[in-house]
Amino acid sequence: MKKNSVLIIFLLITFPLLSRFNANPDKDSDLTFQVNNKLYWIEITRQKYGTDILLHGADERNLSRTFPGENLFPGIQVRGSRFIISWNRYRRKNIDLCYYDSRDQKSHIIPTSGFNFISSPEMIFRGDELSDLIFKGNNSDNDDLFLVYLNTGQIRNLTRTHENEKVFSISQEEDHLVRIETKTLYHRALYQVNLDNDQSYILEREPIIRDLKQLPWEWNAITLNTIIAFGDSITVGEMRMDDLDGELHPELAYPAKVQELLEEYGETYIINLGLSGSNTFHAVDRMDAIFSVSPAYFCLILYGTNDVGWNLFSAASSAENLEWICLNARTKFGMYPIISTVPPARLWDPGVQRFKENTEALNARIIEFANRNNVPYINTYQAFFNHPDGWEACLEDIKGNHPSPLGHEVMAELFAPKILEVPPAQPKNIRKIESNQNYIMVQWSENVEFDVDTCEVEYGFQANELNRLARSNTNNFRFLNLPFNSYLNYKIHFRVRAIDMAGNASTFSPVFSVEFDR
Repeated sequence: MKKNSVLIIFLLITFPLLSRFNANPDKDSDLTFQVNNKLYWIEITRQKYGTDILLHGADERNLSRTFPGENLFPGIQVRGSRFIISWNRYRRKNIDLCYYDSRDQKSHIIPTSGFNFISSPEMIFRGDELSDLIFKGNNSDNDDLFLVYLNTGQIRNLTRTHENEKVFSISQEEDHLVRIETKTLYHRALYQVNLDNDQSYILEREPIIRDLKQLPWEWNAITLNTIIAFGDSITVGEMRMDDLDGELHPELAYPAKVQELLEEYGETYIINLGLSGSNTFHAVDRMDAIFSVSPAYFCLILYGTNDVGWNLFSAASSAENLEWICLNARTKFGMYPIISTVPPARLWDPGVQRFKENTEALNARIIEFANRNNVPYINTYQAFFNHPDGWEACLEDIKGNHPSPLGHEVMAELFAPKILEVPPAQPKNIRKIESNQNYIMVQWSENVEFDVDTCEVEYGFQANELNRLARSNTNNFRFLNLPFNSYLNYKIHFRVRAIDMAGNASTFSPVFSVEFDR
């Protein structure tokens, strides 16, 4: 197994005078913060038909008591002696933006009909007054930034572009002027919003350059039989099981299991490029640097769990990130990508449907772009639900947000056949190496794929009539000039293709012609 050291750069976005925290059901049950030396913490509790946001500590409150439904994704912002807790309320397939203000000790709801995704908002103050909110949302199959005027409830689209906004940060130079820095897959931009006259301007916009002019490594026998596994903590091998010591078990994770399944065909090499806690946009940002030093042909991609669990992007935006990864793995690095749908998790059990619906929405988009771009994919989500022991048996015992060893075996059994489906390369450098009146020996470069079995030779005495077939277990073949052959049949026409152990065949080489000595 190869090991690679990866330089990880975390982008920390801070808001002036505010401390920001995030919590979600994928994490531990509480979120702790301090105000005026008083300790508080937030707990997300599951009810029969949804979830509630509870405040504990110096003040005890059910913040979402009057907002029935799935109250999820709390975020906290602290400003001096004041704190504001925001969250999403999901009910009847509609998302509302909610917040609790410790100053008036009330919970507020902002109706946001028509949105399929809303991120945790950033707060805008004018003096000491909370005046507006800015959030990333999707109501048009595209993630944009939106401004909410709290005094009227009006919502305004600030960045209506054709690109999905991925991350943003805000700063206030004056009470009425807000600057917003944004980043998409393709551009960085700087906007300014004047709250007094309701005007917004784009101050700067520059392309993001991701340019790899030449691969720093060359194809060879090892590279062609190397498999990259690219993903988050699932790929790393995090699993919490009652009968396993510790939480990290890469030896039981799907990359190692894929390698075990391929052993009977030949030697392969695995590079595990999993990074715990990473999301699909992290993956876009880090793939060039780590792929450049990880020569491989096959690329197994399993990302999206953290996107869904942390409410980072809409399904459209996450799918855009994954499509970028697949296509650039293919075009920039010459790899053969295979992508997985996102597996289920216990986040939605028993009464939380938001995670389930988000996962299914993302998986539908993964399958759509995979089919559109001829990217092979495996449907891990469906395979878990179809498992005879039930989908929960495919998940870890504790928390249930990572696959169990059984779940990893299921994924490996889906990935391995997709790798084996890849046909061998066409035989190259075909040439005559020896001949006389009785035989001709031809040879070609040896196929180095781990699962190559034989080579098939089609030949005949007419270039348009290759009516004879032979097989060779080596990278050469001998044509015999039998005694009953006519003197006119002194020339042989042939072509060659490779066959792997699964019966997949390469394309045939061009037709070559060779002559017996006379």
